Amino acid sequence: MEVIYVKSARNALQIANNGFLYTRDREYKEITYWKCVDFNKYKCKGRLQTRNGEIINIIGNHNHEKRHSDIAAKNVLAAMKDKASTSTDTPQHIIGEISENLGLSVSCKLPKIKLLKRTIQRTRKQVNGSPANPNSLQELVIPDRYTKTRKGDDFLFFDSGPGPERIIVFATNKAIDLLSKSDHWYADGTFKTSPLLFGQIYTIHGIQNHEVIPAIYALLPNQLESTYDNLFAALIAKAPALNPSTIMTDFEVAAQNAFRSFFPNCIIRGCFFHFCQAIYRKIKGCNDIQQLYEDISNVDNALYIRQIAALAFVPEEDVLSSFQSLIQSDFFAQHEQTLLPLIDYFENTWLGRSIGGSTRRRPARFPIELWNCYYASLEGLPRTNNSIEG
Repeated sequence: MEVIYVKSARNALQIANNGFLYTRDREYKEITYWKCVDFNKYKCKGRLQTRNGEIINIIGNHNHEKRHSDIAAKNVLAAMKDKASTSTDTPQHIIGEISENLGLSVSCKLPKIKLLKRTIQRTRKQVNGSPANPNSLQELVIPDRYTKTRKGDDFLFFDSGPGPERIIVFATNKAIDLLSKSDHWYADGTFKTSPLLFGQIYTIHGIQNHEVIPAIYALLPNQLESTYDNLFAALIAKAPALNPSTIMTDFEVAAQNAFRSFFPNCIIRGCFFHFCQAIYRKIKGCNDIQQLYEDISNVDNALYIRQIAALAFVPEEDVLSSFQSLIQSDFFAQHEQTLLPLIDYFENTWLGRSIGGSTRRRPARFPIELWNCYYASLEGLPRTNNSIEG
């Protein structure tokens, strides 16, 4: 009878036979002796002997129930490990795919999800032999397997080479083609999940079939304008057909300046979500305004104050007059002194300060055309970068 091997939680070899599990006891000459895994717990006398991968003898009777569910759970766990070692699917996807149709009696025998994810990650680390984190960007070496997709397509698009300002860009030719055909781009930086030694992951997305699709993943050392210049110069050098009509970003001046330099004919648009975040940070930074905004006895206060952000949906040519009407309204007039820091901030940052009470204004840090969403909304374009966050 052929031996069916399974592995214990500690990776020890066991034998599954007729619903019972056996663990190695000892070896003598060419024979391996196995005893029931419940030998200590139940003083079970079930035993078997193997030679050359075959069961040659089964001895004794078991004094406990069979372990069909435990054996099935071990097979499920083995399947997850096999999948982990041969695919790049996420641990969550592997767990969901393999355990989708399991019965309760088997699923309850599996480790918790958190432990299963760790097992999958540990398996991959053992199989792939991931290199240790380097001490500097000069020492970073990218293994060949990370330069290709699962289908074998080139994925490493650009590497500026060893140095403290190193830039690494991942993108497929298909993704670059998508960007070249997309009139509207969406770009954003992620900091919390950036790899060790890099300052951020900067992503650029295009639109295909009304869906926002990630195309470029750039590992950047910092947020300097010169770094963005180097990134976009590399993109243009390798893909001169890139020519977006609009680019939506957050309100990072360095990135916006670099986009304008390399794509002078495109319109830079700011993300409405980040616009609202900036205003809310100002509200939170002024104690009196925050108290007024969060006053539970007058819940409409927050609605009145949020009308400032709603100016983004007024036609660009009407924003200044609408702002004047807003600050002259009853609510703003009643709370003029309390709201003055917010009004000053909004004028200085988003409108430009009025010069001597005239209709002329100083340049705003972020001009109206950058954050206004009126025409973008009419065209059905996304108003935020939320679809590409994180």
